[in-house]
Amino acid sequence: MIVFENRFNHKSQSFFNFKETYKLQLLKEDNWKNYNSLFPYPNSNIILMLYSIARRYSINKTNVHYAICLFQRYLGLRDINQKKSNRNNFNINNNRNSNYETQISICSLILACKMNETHMEYTLKINYLRIPLIDEFVGLVLECYFPSNVEQLQPVCQKILDFLYLYPKEYLSESFSLVSIAVVSIAYAIYTKSKTNQMIRWVPNRHTAIINSIQFSIFIVTLLKSIKQI
Repeated sequence: MIVFENRFNHKSQSFFNFKETYKLQLLKEDNWKNYNSLFPYPNSNIILMLYSIARRYSINKTNVHYAICLFQRYLGLRDINQKKSNRNNFNINNNRNSNYETQISICSLILACKMNETHMEYTLKINYLRIPLIDEFVGLVLECYFPSNVEQLQPVCQKILDFLYLYPKEYLSESFSLVSIAVVSIAYAIYTKSKTNQMIRWVPNRHTAIINSIQFSIFIVTLLKSIKQI
């Protein structure tokens, strides 16, 4: 596993209170069964679509369950942040929002497939995923896509994490959610050309899809430029 420096020991103007920013992380639940019970359930069309994709690409349907867990997290945090968006007079029309949810749900499935057997832990008693730290997520996502470039991934991971941690106003205004991981996952899914049962090539036009599905285009451009250095 890629080792990251402890950026919380740094004293800078960019430092912010982690627990205050991510208030939901203060909850004592340590498994997805308890954690996801706090979040809304996805639209039935989303669930049907994920199962259809699983059948089409011969994906273990257990991953659909995990994808739904991840998507629930996004839905809940999106609703929490909706009030903040309204205060900023920021609105998304229904069609665009529906398209955004569809793409995020597919990203959830990609992520579930990539992580289920390698990192996300579950027990026989509680067959739900544990909540990983964002450092673990980012590092492992990169290692999954580029297993032969672990050492070279260090600076890329560091850039991603520095951005996530040190510039919350630009990126983490939506709070810690699936979105932060979706950006990394989507960027690497688009960049990687390989076809596997765990990699769904669902983006016909990478530039349009990125802008429409994830509204952090500046970060993605920076990320993709970093990836090309590998």
